[in-house]
Amino acid sequence: MNSDNVEEIQKDILKDLDIRCDDLSEEFSKQAGKFAHWAFLSERKKAQKDYAKLRLEVFSAELGKELRIRDSVKQTDKSIENEIKSNSEWKKLNKEHILLKYEESILSVAVEAFNQRCQMLISLGAHARSELEGDIKILKESVKKKMTSIL
Repeated sequence: MNSDNVEEIQKDILKDLDIRCDDLSEEFSKQAGKFAHWAFLSERKKAQKDYAKLRLEVFSAELGKELRIRDSVKQTDKSIENEIKSNSEWKKLNKEHILLKYEESILSVAVEAFNQRCQMLISLGAHARSELEGDIKILKESVKKKMTSIL
């Protein structure tokens, strides 16, 4: 994901989180699929991040080993670490790892938001049922009064 792609993902997340209160049945039916979609993307991104971290660690270890063998003068661990971190390939791998961590956190937050969306749907459904029950009670009493007045 580049920054443009991150913005697109954020737009998609917000679109999928939107709740149309006029059709709660449809929203309930789509909730599990939306949650699964974003949870899958989050887990896939986590795996990519973990793999990038492993590549960075392996590269660091191999380069550190080469540096220790190459130099006849014993270097401190800190000087070797600094030399590793100044390597252009290490910088590239580290940048990739940092970006994947960022993307994973965005998707992780999205998954949590879909958990909250589910709770909101439950609350909205309960509220809608309560309102419907009240409307039915009022309608029932109105019909009862009209029937009494007719008879």
